[in-house]
Amino acid sequence: MSKEPQLSKGVSNGAPHNITEAIRLFEKATSAKASELKSILGKDFEEIKKAVDDLKPYAENIKDSVVHTASKKVDESWEATRDVGHKVDEMVHENPWMSLGIVAFLALFMGYLMGRKD
Repeated sequence: MSKEPQLSKGVSNGAPHNITEAIRLFEKATSAKASELKSILGKDFEEIKKAVDDLKPYAENIKDSVVHTASKKVDESWEATRDVGHKVDEMVHENPWMSLGIVAFLALFMGYLMGRKD
């Protein structure tokens, strides 16, 4: 006759008697840990939120500085481009034949490079 291990009817080592009791104990343990975790995370979240709020003025100042500097550099670039354009226009008006020769040379050179077979 084989003997199968039988579950004791009493709770000798704190183990549950059946699956329903095991689930109930598990839910009880997890709900306590979940509320503890929520409390810890809530405190950490509030600290992070306060730190971010404290940094907002600095971020605004940096953003304003970057926008101002970028706008200034764009304006300077446009101004420099206009100056170069005016100088080229003056040179072409002062020496039209030299300008035409330079353009013809560049066109011939580009045609040579594009027509080459390596």
